[in-house]
Amino acid sequence: MAEQVADHVSTRIECKLAQLPEAPSEPYIFKVDNPLRKENEQAYEPESLSIGPYHHGKDNLKVMEEHKWRYLKQLLQRRQETSVDRYIVALRDLEGRARKCYAETINFDKDKFVEIMLLDGCFIIELFRKYQKRELREKPDLIFQLNRVRYKLRRDLMLFENQLPLFILVQLFKMTEPSNSQDNIIDLALGFLTVMLPAGSKALESSTRISIEDDHKETRCHLLSLVHDSWCSEFSIMVSRRNVVPLKEELRFIKSTTELLDTGIKFKKAKKNKFLFDIEYKNGVLVVPPLTIDDNTEFIFRNLIAYEQYRHWGTDPKCHRALYYLEGIKMSEQTGDPISIRIDEDLAHLSSTICKPHIFIVPARLRLENEKAYEPEIVAIGPYHHGKENLEKMEKHKIWYLQQFLKRRNETSVDKYVMALRSLEKEARNCYAESTDQFDENKFVEMMLLDGCFIIELFQRASMGDSDPCDPVLDLVQVQESVGHDLMLFENQLPFFILVELLNMTDVVPATRGYLIKLAWTSLNQMLPSAPTPTYFEYSTISVDDVNHLLGLMHKVFCSSFAEMVPPRVTERNGGNPELEFIKCTTELRDAGIKFKILTESTSLLHIKFENGVLKIPPFIVDDNTEPIFRNLIAYEQYLPSIYRRYVTDYMIFMDRLVNSAKDAAKLRKYGIIDNWLGDDEVVSIMFNSIANKICINSTMFCYWKVFKNVNKYCGKRRNIWLAKLRRNYFNSPWAIISFLAAFTLLVLTFIQTGFSILSYVE
Repeated sequence: MAEQVADHVSTRIECKLAQLPEAPSEPYIFKVDNPLRKENEQAYEPESLSIGPYHHGKDNLKVMEEHKWRYLKQLLQRRQETSVDRYIVALRDLEGRARKCYAETINFDKDKFVEIMLLDGCFIIELFRKYQKRELREKPDLIFQLNRVRYKLRRDLMLFENQLPLFILVQLFKMTEPSNSQDNIIDLALGFLTVMLPAGSKALESSTRISIEDDHKETRCHLLSLVHDSWCSEFSIMVSRRNVVPLKEELRFIKSTTELLDTGIKFKKAKKNKFLFDIEYKNGVLVVPPLTIDDNTEFIFRNLIAYEQYRHWGTDPKCHRALYYLEGIKMSEQTGDPISIRIDEDLAHLSSTICKPHIFIVPARLRLENEKAYEPEIVAIGPYHHGKENLEKMEKHKIWYLQQFLKRRNETSVDKYVMALRSLEKEARNCYAESTDQFDENKFVEMMLLDGCFIIELFQRASMGDSDPCDPVLDLVQVQESVGHDLMLFENQLPFFILVELLNMTDVVPATRGYLIKLAWTSLNQMLPSAPTPTYFEYSTISVDDVNHLLGLMHKVFCSSFAEMVPPRVTERNGGNPELEFIKCTTELRDAGIKFKILTESTSLLHIKFENGVLKIPPFIVDDNTEPIFRNLIAYEQYLPSIYRRYVTDYMIFMDRLVNSAKDAAKLRKYGIIDNWLGDDEVVSIMFNSIANKICINSTMFCYWKVFKNVNKYCGKRRNIWLAKLRRNYFNSPWAIISFLAAFTLLVLTFIQTGFSILSYVE
């Protein structure tokens, strides 16, 4: 019996041993372990793009899969190829080798894994090529029209877990690059990715120092390691030249800045062209290169550090050099590979054009800061929030508004409106970046009709001042405000041409094309912060054809007067794009001699001036609507094409720099710039800081770069700081001035008396 048990146990163990996957050979693509991940899990998670197997198939990353297919199709068309067969054959030869690069078990069969490598690899290579060569870009291409999308792709390509073995990219690059081309994958990769490195740092941007066939460098096994080596190589050479002696005693860390200052250590900013890591200590002075800290800083450093934590794996130079010597790979004569057939069929069904959407879901990085700011309170408009339980009550009110819409026109049927919207259904769907497939054609048209008629009837009743005790919206102030709030949400929008079409079909519309714009502005303008000196808005200056949706219209009107004051582009910088140097907070600016005043003559809340040491800012009210309005206007700007300025985003960045603490908010309130209806200065400070967190800015088109430059120039003059301290310490009140004058008079009289005493003694 014992022998039978022993046999049974042995069999079970041997079975498990047989099922155990082969141990990875020299892996270099890992998952970040829990001790690092738990500090900030989001720093290691992709936001929009999955590369490789670790994050493939996640729901929040599926939108970018269509772009991968589209880029693959464009690549084949440019090369006049109709099949991916030869690429599949090449990648099948490398499949086993690629699997061993991943430390974790890959739960994809060979066909699926090869498909992932092909799609991801070709997408990366095409992305790099299109970035360098504008003529290769298809129109429209969301990736190159929206800065935010490109930023998220760069971020995701720099994640430690989100990597593809570099030899896969090298192989695909060689197979798709013209024979007479001088380009190489190193140049293209660094050109696209190094802009993500911390501002103030230097990185090699050419393959002249880093080569695929470099026998003396540790392998660049994926894109993150390539960027790491390009960034650190110069410093590595500097360290080796200094002949650093290995430590023979215990490493002792230095104290904090405050403690070092107390011990007499001085700090000095190194020259801007000095390498970021090159910190020196000479003659009691610690020379540290400047570093700009922004939203990218933490995730960049975390992933570079994670890579360094695992670098001890697979460091045999011979093995690494072999990754880059891919010459002479034999292509099989095999045809009709099943994975090639499947991919070719998918490419054949892919649409050759892509309509540019303009109604998006707010990205997770913004939503996490304040999710409620993007969620409707009472009414769903469009498909994204349709059907939510807390919004169902308003669906009945939409029916009532449709009834009033028809009564106003003496109509009893919606047949003609349904017919018109059916013809616009596909065009309307294409306006939404996220899938609307959960709604069939009938449901989608019904939703467009109810939402569109509700908005038009609401605007008309509000503009005419119709008083109806049965009105479920306008008769209740709280409901009216909630509806106004919901119509300004980025995700809660209807394509503007739907509203235009519905209004054009009525026979009571005034002849002016700007009537709908006037209705919308009249109904919603109270939701926007007002300027000190508002001007009459000319509705005819905006064409309905240039409006995407209601939020876009409100943004256009809100920013129009300020847009005329700002030059179209930064033209005063002499070549290149120098770093944008932010200003200090209100308290520090005041200590440096900057004065603050209200700008009362401005027609735009966004208009900020700096003249003769005085920062003039229009006053505005901070209330419960301020945060959601600014957040949604900023979300809208984040998805504008890169040629457009981000007026509201830049304004909020400016205010974020001014308000770092409750003390700063209190000072601006004292100056009359902020009218705080929230009551607590700490709440105002937190609001400004959180709104400006994790948003993208374009430093070359920043609206306030000149104000920043002049303010920093003024603060850099010691004379202004000395005068500010003099005024603050000795002339901060009438009594202080009297005391100073009395002391000064006494001092003068003492000198005079001493002079007379000396003269009398001489005589």
